[in-house]
Amino acid sequence: AAIGWYGPLINLSDASSHIGHFVQLLVLVHKSLPVQYKTSGGGRVIRTDVQVGDDTRPYFAVSIWNKHMESVLKAGNVVLLQSADNLMKVQHIGIASKEKFKKVIAWVLRVEPILFKRVSHTFKSNQQIANWKSPEEMQLKDCLSLVEVSNLNDSCNASFFASVGEMFLPMHLPEFEEERMFIRSRIYSSAYGNLAEDLICTGCQLCGAPLNSEFGSRIEQKTVPLYCQISSKRLHVVGLIYRPFLLYVWDSSTYIPVVIKNKAAEILFGNIKAESVQSSYRKQARDQSINKGMEDQ
Repeated sequence: AAIGWYGPLINLSDASSHIGHFVQLLVLVHKSLPVQYKTSGGGRVIRTDVQVGDDTRPYFAVSIWNKHMESVLKAGNVVLLQSADNLMKVQHIGIASKEKFKKVIAWVLRVEPILFKRVSHTFKSNQQIANWKSPEEMQLKDCLSLVEVSNLNDSCNASFFASVGEMFLPMHLPEFEEERMFIRSRIYSSAYGNLAEDLICTGCQLCGAPLNSEFGSRIEQKTVPLYCQISSKRLHVVGLIYRPFLLYVWDSSTYIPVVIKNKAAEILFGNIKAESVQSSYRKQARDQSINKGMEDQ
């Protein structure tokens, strides 16, 4: 989920140390009670008092000052609360929030008989009314072709067979240097050097986001986050990473582009980290400089 003014995603057990702060809570709704009363000015205000819980604290009271949220705050739903007056559906959250979501669901399934004895004694048979599914229902989708992959409408893990066509780094370069963007062809050619300088940059070793953009890559301009969505502390682990690039894969039906970030690039390049490549590149450049200096003498 976007952080911005919403603050960090926290556990309910840590709520007492965040009094007065903007935070996010990913929680299960136990029950909700709409409250309506008159203000001193004569107006009517609707507040919803909600009892929620997560894997660190089973019961916690929250007040929602938004009358439009009542229909979403149903017992058994898992919701993301932001700034205490906003909700998001769980399918739109970030990586760290998805991990928290899994923990909450695991907790719900573990304590469900006790947790829902006051909510519904037939919760499992009525689970289709809730806004979440248990992990065993979220299966890996085996796709027979890339056309089937491109037609997927929901976010999921998919497996498929395909051949690599090209590796493409979408940089903003002068027209006469545009061939530098085609990485695969450069591996087999000496026409354009400095491949390591183009492919490696400073970034977050956890989420793979570049933290510098000297080339103005179109991928980087759209995906550089202010906070790390994998780290529980929202802090980037800064180091050398492989710059995100596009891997075009194809089969007999079609081709599709796949965004490859640092961890996936490491696997693609034989489990070699960006730091190792950069170190080897610098050593080679230094040796070539020394040899050239000796030849000039």
